[in-house]
Amino acid sequence: MTYKVKFVDPARGYRSIKDEIDAAYFEVMSKGDLIDRGQLKSFEKNLAAFVGTKYAVGLNSGYDALHLSLRAAGVGQGNEVIVCLLIPLLLLVPLSLM
Repeated sequence: MTYKVKFVDPARGYRSIKDEIDAAYFEVMSKGDLIDRGQLKSFEKNLAAFVGTKYAVGLNSGYDALHLSLRAAGVGQGNEVIVCLLIPLLLLVPLSLM
């Protein structure tokens, strides 16, 4: 199927900053800095400054982001959480573990 309107073009975005992405990738892979290292700390610091908060936390997945957000908001077992009917079912998993 061919779409007439492209909403997202990841290849074009990649090409526009290819050198920067490739340099960051090879730096991480050559050092083995995969978890909680310099690049993550730099990202968190820059993100916090960009959005105007004291802290930001980089996580490995949308699941963890939803789970941590719900916990930080004090949502727990027995609380009612209203979601959009069109929400993907996988996004409800963090709720089921509260």
